[in-house]
Amino acid sequence: MPKAKVKKEKSSLPKKAGKEEVTLIEEDKGEVKPPLETNQVFGSSFSADKPSVGIKKQTKKSRKSKSSPLRPQKSEQVDEASENSYNPSADKEASEISRNESEVSETNQIETDQETSQEMDQNQEVDRIKSSPLQPAEKEKEVEKTMNPPKINLYRKIAISFIVLTVILLGIIFYFSFVKLDIVLIPAQERLSDSLVIDIYGSNNEPAVPGKSLAGIVEQTSIEETNTYSASGLKTIGEEVTGKVTIINDYNKNQPLVATTRLLAPDNKLFRIKSTVNVPAGGSQEVEIYADKPSAEMAIGPTKFTIPGLWAGLQDKIYAESKEKFVYGQQGKKYIEQSDLDQAAKDLKRRLLEKAKMEIGENYKGYNEVIYSVDENTISTQVEGKVGEEKEKFDVSMKAMVTIVAFSGDEAGEMAKRKLSEVIPDNKELVEFKTEEMSYSLDNFDTEAGQATVSASFTGKMSLKNEADIIDRQKIVNLTREQLEDYLSGFKEIAGYEINFFPSFIDKVPNLADRIKIEVRR
Repeated sequence: MPKAKVKKEKSSLPKKAGKEEVTLIEEDKGEVKPPLETNQVFGSSFSADKPSVGIKKQTKKSRKSKSSPLRPQKSEQVDEASENSYNPSADKEASEISRNESEVSETNQIETDQETSQEMDQNQEVDRIKSSPLQPAEKEKEVEKTMNPPKINLYRKIAISFIVLTVILLGIIFYFSFVKLDIVLIPAQERLSDSLVIDIYGSNNEPAVPGKSLAGIVEQTSIEETNTYSASGLKTIGEEVTGKVTIINDYNKNQPLVATTRLLAPDNKLFRIKSTVNVPAGGSQEVEIYADKPSAEMAIGPTKFTIPGLWAGLQDKIYAESKEKFVYGQQGKKYIEQSDLDQAAKDLKRRLLEKAKMEIGENYKGYNEVIYSVDENTISTQVEGKVGEEKEKFDVSMKAMVTIVAFSGDEAGEMAKRKLSEVIPDNKELVEFKTEEMSYSLDNFDTEAGQATVSASFTGKMSLKNEADIIDRQKIVNLTREQLEDYLSGFKEIAGYEINFFPSFIDKVPNLADRIKIEVRR
């Protein structure tokens, strides 16, 4: 049987949706059969004895091939030109044309394969519909849908892709426009201490040098004081343990007990009563006791005592009880020790200074800082007694010159502030300084010249400046909240901090340093 070719021809008549005209040509005989409509091939009147293979739509490749005969003409023109004269640019153009034709051929082949695969899928779907138990009209509708699938899904995908890209773009714009981080640093106050030496010049001397010395008063006055002190030395001549017990008589007869009657404690410590008593039957009697061998260990607490001098049958009926702890004491004499004299001298120096403030303090009201110091080289002391002498109390008199140095404490405070500022780092500042807490000591003096040297000790507190920038923003970008907290906790200059992310659901440092704001707040 002669083979048949399938040739697609465009009809001059308007095509119906989903239908094409197909012409069958006999190769050997050259006969042309009347055109068949697609529904005759794939529709409900399709029968198994009519082959469906070999019927294809005109592909893009076949449509594109209509214009392909023009390309060889161009190539022939190039060849004719190349025969007449050698032209490198013409060779390059010919090579480019050949490469483009190859790419077009490959593209056409891919499109053809895709369309062939799609048509095979459509044929399979048509076969499935034909074999389904649907009515012929319904089958024809399903076949129509299969051969002409709607393009809504493609449009939907394009729309969804556009929406997703738009959302992503808006998210990026939102992130870079609104996401930010505010960090509030609460600086720690660090304590620092220092000292300086101040020269004090009297009014009769050369003017004081600003920043190095102060004008003031340097003079002395004689002060005398006497006081009585107690000796602390003790010579022990005896010791005792004393206390009271209650003797209880649960027997039916009175029980007399003579002085020195023994009382025995549960731990076998022995005591005696000081006086004779007669304990009535069914009654009790309180009596004083003392330790047989006094020592600190004999001062025991409340307990029960037996009376070993009584008949054993009566010891559980007649016994003694104590309600308070016994007292241990020493008997001795007081005497003067060297520590007593040293303590007396120290106390008298303090008294001399207090007396000087009371007597002559009014003379220095124009100065808010006055130093009083006892001149050790002028002290004279008289003691009514000597070391080792047995005395309960003794009198000591002291006379000495008291040096007075008066100056402006406010000016000294300004000098101290300047000294502290020299040691404070550039990113910190002095936040607390109290002039009244400065302490002074007199190093040396010359009353005749009216000069003195004073050492001043002082403390202050420093903290970060408001514009201090101790946080490197580049080091904290993209950190999580926990990582940022660990980083900030490593600074000793920071006492606390507040971290505020915007928006609040963001929990990561922005990746742009300029979106990070750092503020120092006291």
